[in-house]
Amino acid sequence: MRLTGRKTRSRGLELNLTSMIDVIFLLLIFFIVSAGMTKPEKDLESALQTQSAAGKRANLEPIIVDIVPEGGGFQYKVGGRTAADRAALTDVLRQLPGKANGAFVRVRDEAPFVMAAAAVQAAHDAGFPTGM
Repeated sequence: MRLTGRKTRSRGLELNLTSMIDVIFLLLIFFIVSAGMTKPEKDLESALQTQSAAGKRANLEPIIVDIVPEGGGFQYKVGGRTAADRAALTDVLRQLPGKANGAFVRVRDEAPFVMAAAAVQAAHDAGFPTGM
């Protein structure tokens, strides 16, 4: 019978975790410090801004031409203004500032294709840029 204690020597591999804990703390400190240096996204200026005629910075707001049903037919609507034909739409679009911002034509499924094509042509005739 053996009266001595168990073997104090183990045959497994011993890992020294001190250096790994140091590296983890250094990374944690680095991320905490560097996170405080960046500007919050809500405070960043938008890249989609342009100079208006008054010299103030204005957001990019394109002109939207809607083709809406009205009185059994369809009419062009730009903001609060309506136009019955392409010539009237061209006149309305010529009066608007910010032509460099572009114009979009929004069409319902029921609207005739001819009206959509005429709206694009009216925007081109009014001086809006075409193509991409």
